Amino acid sequence: MLSRVASVEAPRTHSLRRVTGSSGRRREGRESEPRRPRMSRHHFCSAVLIFLVMVMFCGRGAASADVKESSSVQFKWEGITDVKEAVKSLGVPGLLKVENDVFAVAEAQCKKEEEENTFTGIASQILTKKTTKEPEEVLKDAKKDIQVLEKDASQGKKKVDVSRPTTVGREERFT
Repeated sequence: MLSRVASVEAPRTHSLRRVTGSSGRRREGRESEPRRPRMSRHHFCSAVLIFLVMVMFCGRGAASADVKESSSVQFKWEGITDVKEAVKSLGVPGLLKVENDVFAVAEAQCKKEEEENTFTGIASQILTKKTTKEPEEVLKDAKKDIQVLEKDASQGKKKVDVSRPTTVGREERFT
């Protein structure tokens, strides 16, 4: 063990910066050198990660409040009853089986006689089990079987375009 005098005169190695100067000797840390940060890199990264997680989860509440306000708009399926509305074409046909019944479903492009704009609806017809050998045309009188999605707004009803009909079920009845 060193004496008190020897330990005072011994070089301090705990603050040595391991930097060599032009003379090749190691220098001790001085006040002119930049100070090391008090927070380690590990703690800084952890703090940034916690901040980002808080921003993500706290921002979610504002978005859900906006959704609740916009969910007051009601959508309703309506059948076409106006004589002036005509079916231009049927597309994207498909078959749907619900329990023991089979339905033909297609996208219907509709147009009012006096307007240029078209809107889309969904045409569907139940296919009954017949034991005939003759083929049967499906959706030949499509106008009576078309449903149009309408948006109830404060100004009035507005038709919403529906394209490429697919099936969505809540139970396991759909196959």
